Amino acid sequence: MAASVVKTPKCPRRGSVKDVAQSAHRSGPTSSKEANWNWWLLLATVFLVTFATRFYKVTEPDHICWDETHFGKMGSWYINRTFFFDVHPPLGKMLIGLSGYLTGYNGTFPFEKPGDKYNETRYQGMRYFCTTLGALIMPMGFDTVYDLTRSHEAALLAAAYLIFDVGLLTLNQYILLDPILLFFMMASVWGMVKVSKSTASGGSYGLRWWFWLFLTGTMLSCTISVKFVGLFVVLLSRLIGNSLYNASMPRDVAYGSLVTIKNHKTGGGYLHSHHHLYPKGLGARQQQVTTYTHKDENNRWLIRPHNKKGLPKGKPQILRHGDLVRLTHMATRRNLHSHNEPAPMTKKHLQVTGYGELGVGDANDAWRVLIVGGKVNETVHTVTTRLKFIHLLQNCALTSSGKQLPKWGFEQQEVSCNPNVRDKNSQWNVEDNEHKLMPSVSFSVYAPGFFARFLESHAVMLQGNAGLKPKEGEVTSRPWQWPINYRGQFFSGSSYRIYLLGNPLIWWSNLVFLALFVTVFLWNAVVQQRRAGFARSTAQNQAQSPDSETVAQGEESEHSTMDICSCCTPVKEKVPKAVPSGSPEAPNPAQSLRAAAWLFLGWMLHYLPFWAMGRVLYFHHYFPALIFNSLLTGVMFNYIMRVLPKWIHHAILGLVLSILVYSFAAFSPLAYGMSGPLANEPNSTMHNLKWLSTWEF
Repeated sequence: MAASVVKTPKCPRRGSVKDVAQSAHRSGPTSSKEANWNWWLLLATVFLVTFATRFYKVTEPDHICWDETHFGKMGSWYINRTFFFDVHPPLGKMLIGLSGYLTGYNGTFPFEKPGDKYNETRYQGMRYFCTTLGALIMPMGFDTVYDLTRSHEAALLAAAYLIFDVGLLTLNQYILLDPILLFFMMASVWGMVKVSKSTASGGSYGLRWWFWLFLTGTMLSCTISVKFVGLFVVLLSRLIGNSLYNASMPRDVAYGSLVTIKNHKTGGGYLHSHHHLYPKGLGARQQQVTTYTHKDENNRWLIRPHNKKGLPKGKPQILRHGDLVRLTHMATRRNLHSHNEPAPMTKKHLQVTGYGELGVGDANDAWRVLIVGGKVNETVHTVTTRLKFIHLLQNCALTSSGKQLPKWGFEQQEVSCNPNVRDKNSQWNVEDNEHKLMPSVSFSVYAPGFFARFLESHAVMLQGNAGLKPKEGEVTSRPWQWPINYRGQFFSGSSYRIYLLGNPLIWWSNLVFLALFVTVFLWNAVVQQRRAGFARSTAQNQAQSPDSETVAQGEESEHSTMDICSCCTPVKEKVPKAVPSGSPEAPNPAQSLRAAAWLFLGWMLHYLPFWAMGRVLYFHHYFPALIFNSLLTGVMFNYIMRVLPKWIHHAILGLVLSILVYSFAAFSPLAYGMSGPLANEPNSTMHNLKWLSTWEF
């Protein structure tokens, strides 16, 4: 049968699809002005509730809570221009230090341990700063979901999930890196959505587009500069306190030189000793020798001839490749020593100790100095020469195994003597060199260049992160425990208790919406595949029809007629009704589902990698993923409710918001402070809220 072509009737008004959209926009049931007013009203509400909940009791308790002992201390070091190394990049700690400096903190408080009272210390400014950044996450989350869905309801629910989570509240109120990290992360997501929105509306390369692109790039760089990988950490070679900062010392190493010896591997520590002995049952009960990653007086060693009590007199005698030496620890006057006893951690290696009295020991104190790739009589140079120390009698190489010693070794790294003298960890270099009779030269020319510092600093941070181990008695967790809110974490364990735990109604419903998204997404994928197959089958049948060309011409005529008729709604391109804020297109289910898929990807990228990590993990590592999950919940709630009448939609939304507010009020003492009996006691005010036995509040 020949297919007929139906002509589209002429229309008295002419115009493009854009004109259609504008006309529909003007005649829609809700004006753009009203939509904008609603948006501003809701945003103001989000701001008001967020700041009210975040700044309530922000200065309580007035003592150190959890990791404030670390990041407050590091902020003090920046204020005092003290060199230090940390496994995280510097931006967050620099901002903490800056906020303290600008609000009157002088950097003198020691931040020794959790529970120490601040007394008259002006710590409040640092807490206010971190809390402010944490509070800005919620308005950005609101606007992000609104731009993704064009739905006030979805944006409001997503913001409510962030506002009324007591875990996120707790994490935002203290001197920590987490609120800074989460702020920059959320700002990056917000900027990316704004750039996409501007591009979709045809605003590419305009002023607004460039502004949001610049903001996105800036926020991304700030995010990676707060934790794990940083750009500005290379500047730490420039701070006063670094041994090569404006350093001047002898170029050659000689007998009588007072030196520090650093392991040459990435992140290697200084050869170190102290008055404490190895415990009974771990080799000889002699003085411990370790590596220590910080500058310390116990890192200093005196280079002496192996067979003489005194030092050469007269002209200094240069240390050369193949020389035999004794290394005497200056603080304890004991010699670097090894013998046929197993090392404390690496049993295949030999023990290294400090032995003797006032520099007098025995034949096991003799070490042969070898320059890596060196020749006979080649001079040992400060900083640039790589060395091996080979024990004369045991024929083993002094090495740093990289293994962390227990509490008895102050969690420093093991030093041992490896019978395999080719061990790459047995290479050392002299970093500091003092000698009264040797001329000094400037070492700024020997300092590593920009890219060398950049690569080494990142490698050290990665190595440090991977090597983090739990401290004795410390509560850690595994990734499977986080989404189900299995166990929290004490921020303050004194009479004024703070406990990091998520709002269980929010966390568990987040999991429901995650599962719901996966189900809906897979169902839609199957349906689309079946429709695509049906469309291909139909196209093949039409291609075999003798009148297929006539049909094609008819379709072309129909499309061209649609392009110019402003009163006819195209079949494939629906016209927006009322589009607030100048949106280029109306919200639709497919758009919401795409937004949900993007947020789901963000959740996976911030959660799944932790399953592959061998380092110590904590409950707070899940909170970046939680933000994506909460935004996803707002989107999926709106996706499901779209089929209901508007009044039912709003009634259900109101009920959900009421439940969130009630649960927040019930669990808020976890964040604002608890006193009295623990929740496992019947007379505790929190007794009925201990829903899981693993909750310890």
